Amino acid sequence: MAQSQQMAELAFEEAVRAADRASNAVDGARQRGATVFSVGVLSTTFFVQALNGSLATWGWLALLTLVLGVALPGVLILMPRKEAWVFGLQPSAILTVAAGTEGLDDAELVAGAAKSLEKHVNKSSKKVDELMKLLQLQCVALGFDIVLWTLALSTK
Repeated sequence: MAQSQQMAELAFEEAVRAADRASNAVDGARQRGATVFSVGVLSTTFFVQALNGSLATWGWLALLTLVLGVALPGVLILMPRKEAWVFGLQPSAILTVAAGTEGLDDAELVAGAAKSLEKHVNKSSKKVDELMKLLQLQCVALGFDIVLWTLALSTK
């Protein structure tokens, strides 16, 4: 096997691994976002019950923090984004490209596929970064929410 063929295959394998890592990052962020959202709702339920449903200023601030800081980012994390996530090559696109590549050797075809996959991964990685920032915001807001509920309980 020619060295250029080996390098092209290595580049393609690395592009596939990068796509897998990006896909796993999205799945992980969504799972953690759903968990933080659930913990926020569950803790709010317990605190409201402990306060017998009477919310003073701290309680209302905690509820507002839950809605704006935990629930809203949670919904944004979990919301499907069809146009943003591309973690593989579409078979129809591969066949279209292959039809117009007569005369190219295997190394050039594999290298072209690797470049195409890398382009999609780079585009999706920006969206993954946005998800991670939302998850960080959600986690900080949950901590703040718990502090506010604790203050509400202590001033009851």
